[in-house]
Amino acid sequence: MREDSVASLVDMGFEVVAVNDGEEAEAAFRQARACGAPFDVAILDVRMPRRHGTELLPELLAEDHEILVLLSSGYERAHLDPVLFDSGRVGFVPKPAEPEQILAELRELEVAARGGAR
Repeated sequence: MREDSVASLVDMGFEVVAVNDGEEAEAAFRQARACGAPFDVAILDVRMPRRHGTELLPELLAEDHEILVLLSSGYERAHLDPVLFDSGRVGFVPKPAEPEQILAELRELEVAARGGAR
């Protein structure tokens, strides 16, 4: 499923860095920032090997005040702590998510992050 999502996002014009677990996600995030090319968006699985997305999320938000984050899970958003979404820069897509769902949530999140209504 992930490979299909990556290919679809690339076809839609996104540059994608795919990783296998939370530690790789953290390393990719830090490397991109160190190179002066920080990520605009991170899509994190709520439960990843070696480090869950919910554990990594606060660090991403604290270190990069521009990044938008989509959490993804097979569970419903209602099962997640509402505090995770307090920054206004965090959205949610259920798994499996169609690329169009991801794009729609990103657009909504971008509007909200810029001070629009959500």
